[in-house]
Amino acid sequence: MIESGEGMPEASRWRARLWATVNAVLREPGFLTEEFLAGRRAQWLTPFGICMICATAYFGVGAAVSRIASEPVVVSEQLPFPPEAQEALQQMGARERLGDERFTRMVSDARALSLRLGKDIGDAVPLVMLILMPMFAALTWLAWRGVLGSYADHLVFAMHVHASLFASMAMAEVLPLVGSQTIAVLAGVGVLVYSTWYCAAAFKRVLGGTGAQLFVRSMLVGITYGVWLTAALVGTTAYALLTY
Repeated sequence: MIESGEGMPEASRWRARLWATVNAVLREPGFLTEEFLAGRRAQWLTPFGICMICATAYFGVGAAVSRIASEPVVVSEQLPFPPEAQEALQQMGARERLGDERFTRMVSDARALSLRLGKDIGDAVPLVMLILMPMFAALTWLAWRGVLGSYADHLVFAMHVHASLFASMAMAEVLPLVGSQTIAVLAGVGVLVYSTWYCAAAFKRVLGGTGAQLFVRSMLVGITYGVWLTAALVGTTAYALLTY
């Protein structure tokens, strides 16, 4: 909850609304949807606005981290395969058949492709999630027919859920900069755990239902959405491979 902001400069009022909205969307699953649908909207950013801000933050943080963490891709021994992969190639006689120079170039090119694939997939995630957001709303509308009313109400719910996911993923993107693979893995696990908790809590608060109903409907929505998201990212990977 924030003050009305009367007498404050417009920029200060907007910043106050921004931080209050971000805090609510991250910490109170479903709360902003209830506020918006109840008509208490003046003190919060719009669902579309907060969703776009969080998506932009995720994309921007990801791009910045990628530039900071990535080394220039050059043909040299500085970009090797993992030791296990190099050993397997050498056991196959690749170095002897190709010669040291061509073998090194092949390893470096493969590493460059790996880096590009990782970047392309990372860049595609927020865009794909935004494209799928109306479909997520359609899934909840079908699974909970008559609970919120119109499809537009479910779209508001979808925008708030996606805003929380984008914000949490943006924060997790920063952690790998410490240089620890363990921390990077823990950050990914943390986002997964948080996303699961957030969606379950938001579904229960806004959409409701008995425990069994909530579980079954949530699983159907989550699995279907996950399949669509995976298919889209596989398509992105295929495109990147074909255009490399």
